[in-house]
Amino acid sequence: MMIPNGEDVRIKIAEFEDRFGSDVKEGSFNILVELPDGQIFESVSQKILPVPVGATIRLKYIQRKVLNTIKNIVDQGFVKVAVDAPLINENAELVSLKWDITGDFEFRENCDDLNYNPHICYIHESNPVGPVNIINAKKINGDHVVAYELGETLANYKFSSRYYFTVVQKAISDDAANYWEEVGSSLARDGTIYDLPAGLIRSNISQTAGDVRQVIGYFYTASIDTLRHRVTKEETGFQRSPCTFFSQAEGCCGCFSLAGSSYDKPDFWNE
Repeated sequence: MMIPNGEDVRIKIAEFEDRFGSDVKEGSFNILVELPDGQIFESVSQKILPVPVGATIRLKYIQRKVLNTIKNIVDQGFVKVAVDAPLINENAELVSLKWDITGDFEFRENCDDLNYNPHICYIHESNPVGPVNIINAKKINGDHVVAYELGETLANYKFSSRYYFTVVQKAISDDAANYWEEVGSSLARDGTIYDLPAGLIRSNISQTAGDVRQVIGYFYTASIDTLRHRVTKEETGFQRSPCTFFSQAEGCCGCFSLAGSSYDKPDFWNE
């Protein structure tokens, strides 16, 4: 199957099996890239592991003291996102999991102009609790995790109306989990001066022809399960819209001016 460079390609499972005569669940997949100068790169083959079912999202509101912009100590609220998830799939395999988390919320205009016709905007957050969320099953003692923390986000006006967390859970191989752990460590750069510096991230793609070039990247497969949670005010600290304090605050007289806002309501909004 040819994949155009830089384009998102999607194909239904039934169509794939009709075209290539194979069972997606039983088959193996890899990627081969050939450059115009004759360099060829090929990945290790990967199987699609069924994702365990039955995972749920849980939220927790906390407060802790932080420094504000003028260096005063204040109490700041945070919303922690966690999951309860089995690690055993339908084939009785212990699998590693990766979670991709997004958020969507509505912003309601509330302008004090008597002639103003208020609107509702919808705003998407790509990584509200961090870009890499992974669990390596080989490092877990057991076949289930409870309240496994994925990250946290500020508790603010975005929770004043309706907010949805969407978690796409992916079943991946242990090698892929090791790769994403290394990516996460490289992005975080946490630790002390005594910790080892972040090194070269592993790759399962090797060069098979042409002048030698460093390979960066990783090919993996995953089956997915989508979890969605509509938050409650109790879970997020009873946040209030800035428009209730000051009707001329940013967005209150024109929410479309807010970064990333749209009048288009997400398909799942009434779930």
